[in-house]
Amino acid sequence: MINNISWYDWQPDTVITDSILVDVDFDTFPDIIFRRLTFYAGASPSSGSYYNYFATVSAIDSSVLVSPGVQLDASGQFWNCLDSGEAVNQSLTWGSGYNIRGEVIMAGAIGIWDTNINGGYIGFQLSKLGRKNYGWIKVAAQARTSIILSEFAINHTSSLSIAAGQRH
Repeated sequence: MINNISWYDWQPDTVITDSILVDVDFDTFPDIIFRRLTFYAGASPSSGSYYNYFATVSAIDSSVLVSPGVQLDASGQFWNCLDSGEAVNQSLTWGSGYNIRGEVIMAGAIGIWDTNINGGYIGFQLSKLGRKNYGWIKVAAQARTSIILSEFAINHTSSLSIAAGQRH
């Protein structure tokens, strides 16, 4: 079966300091929203105030589901992004929205996206007209406080997986 993949590269990369809408099926209507959230986490004796930064990714079109990859906590509240090359297919956990763990700004801060220090991928599943199409969105962090969207792709061949980062 031949892959029929559309790839989109944001030029320049899109920096999210608040929120952004993404149209993954190129129909001019937004499908997914990313939000960057900040919470005051307290004061550190060594470095003053620190904040928790994380992103949320949510489907805003009922035909779209998202998958952030790996669950980080038992409550299911925080998730880590997919790594490059991981399969985006029906075997992932799919839902309408998730929190993506960010970084705590303080001495000994944890890495952005936990193990995906250089960024990661959010999977998406588009179900329209009896077809399921899979895709990914690449996300990263900038200056520990902003989220960057740099590219995304969708496989137009129904029910066929796509690897995170695959362009053709």
